[in-house]
Amino acid sequence: MAVDERTIAALEGEGDALLAVSFTDGTRRACDGLLVGVTLHQRSALADQLGATAAAGGLVAVDPVVVDSMFATVVPGLFAAGDLSSPMPSVANAIAAGAGAAAAVVHSILGEDHHLSPPGSVGGNESTHGHDEALRRHGTDADHLPGTSRLDPCG
Repeated sequence: MAVDERTIAALEGEGDALLAVSFTDGTRRACDGLLVGVTLHQRSALADQLGATAAAGGLVAVDPVVVDSMFATVVPGLFAAGDLSSPMPSVANAIAAGAGAAAAVVHSILGEDHHLSPPGSVGGNESTHGHDEALRRHGTDADHLPGTSRLDPCG
C-alpha cells in the first residue's frame, strides 16, 4: 500500500465507486479505495476549565484527559471515561470505560460517606485493596456497608 501525503482536490467516481483521486498539484491517481488518517481533539474546554490535565497525545487523540486505573482525574471527585480519556478512542473502549468509571464514582461516593480516601486517585498511592484495608481499620468491610454490595471494579 502506497502512502501519498499530497493534498487532495477531489475524489472521482461513479455512483458510490471510487475510481481516482485528483490532487491539488493537477495530477491524478487511479484507485478503488482510500484510507484517511484522522486526529481527534477535545470538542469542549470543560475538562480543562475544571482543572483536568491533558495527556500527551496518542495515535488518534491528541489531548486525552489523564486518568488513573479508577478513571479519576487529578481533580478530586472528577472522573473521565470514554473518548475523553482514551488515546485510542473506540466505541468498545468507551463502553467499557464508562462502566468502569460509573463503578469508580459509586466507590468514591461510598468512601466520602464513610470518611475514607477514594481509592486509586491520580497522584495517590492507595489501591482498591488499600481502600478495603482502610474499611477494616474503621471496623467495617466493603462487603457489609449498610444498603450496599461490594463495589470493586478491579476484581
